[in-house]
Amino acid sequence: MQRIHSLEGGCRLLVQVESMIKAQQNRAIVAGALLYCSASLIFYIVPAFLRSIARLYDASPAQLGMLSAMEFWAIAAASLTGPLWINRFNWRTIARVGAAIALIGQVASLFVRDFDTLVIVRLLTGAFGEGLVLAVSYPVLAQSRHVERSFGLAYGATLVLSTVLIYASPLLDRLSGTVSLLLIMAVLFAASFVAASFLPAGSGNSAEESQQEITASRPVSRGLIALTLAAPTLWFAGAGGFWAFTGQIAAGNGLPDAQVATSIAIGTGLAILGTLFAMTVGDRFGRRWPVVVSALAMSALVFGVVQSGEFATLTVELALFNISWASGTIFLIAAVCAVDASGKVTVLLPAFQTIGMAFGTFILGHVIGDMGIAAVPWAVTGFLAAVLLALFTTTAIQKFRLKQEA
Repeated sequence: MQRIHSLEGGCRLLVQVESMIKAQQNRAIVAGALLYCSASLIFYIVPAFLRSIARLYDASPAQLGMLSAMEFWAIAAASLTGPLWINRFNWRTIARVGAAIALIGQVASLFVRDFDTLVIVRLLTGAFGEGLVLAVSYPVLAQSRHVERSFGLAYGATLVLSTVLIYASPLLDRLSGTVSLLLIMAVLFAASFVAASFLPAGSGNSAEESQQEITASRPVSRGLIALTLAAPTLWFAGAGGFWAFTGQIAAGNGLPDAQVATSIAIGTGLAILGTLFAMTVGDRFGRRWPVVVSALAMSALVFGVVQSGEFATLTVELALFNISWASGTIFLIAAVCAVDASGKVTVLLPAFQTIGMAFGTFILGHVIGDMGIAAVPWAVTGFLAAVLLALFTTTAIQKFRLKQEA
């Protein structure tokens, strides 16, 4: 009888421990999603943000472009330094430092009245605040057992919030008498500072844990790392580059500006369906094939958008494009996380996504200028085909290595 009672007690204790671990993991995922939302929000709301800045500082388009470019590249630069600190320092500390600097940067931006000073403040905020928070959010979310769900939560929440803010920012600016988006980002970073307590300590938890991870993890060759990062870079070059010129393409087909803006807004908002799909499906069908389906759908839809001259058709095509882009992005990030056990590759994702966006916009701008809008679908298809080539090559190398180790 004593043995039976002891066994029952042991089972109850095991259930309690598993429940505590699951609750801790869920808190970490929610905290990681909040960090991602806080740090990446600026990418999503940049049109509304620059509109408010232009009104307040009477800034020219060239000045606005420089402001956003400096902040975005600063965020990317912070991500590029990730491998130097991701396995050396406590992730909670990194998140707190980044959130505190980002909070100070948002508040300072509210009181700056000189545009040149604002550029410096936003540059420092991106490099030492937003960039650190965004970089650490990726390995935090990647530690989830269901990577698609964790990134889907983060991506979906950011999409919903950014869509609301883009519509509401003019009213909020009038009510607050300042750039309301800065106030909202300050609140988010204050919440992120608190939420950092729920993050895993990461490899910086202790020297013993770091040594265990180094021992347990298989070394990843530089070639495999390059291929792994090439896929998301090319993905954002093709999709992001096309999205940057969507308005110009639609206007070139004779659609009024108001209808173009409405189509883009609806397409952006409905991207949440792509994140919900990824969260629901998970890795049930693997991670490569959903990316393949998304890439094929996006390629076909780009051909449709370029030829579309009707408001309803354009709206449906842009919505489907964004749904495919969102779901494919989550599966692609999950595939990258599967290659990386240390976090050194995952932490680089924000930088290479930003680089991809910049590279794609540059290339497609020249394609449109030299060959016209009709060449855009072929350029985008080329980028997406290169993504699939990099993805399947990475998988083949992994399988080959596993066979060798066996």
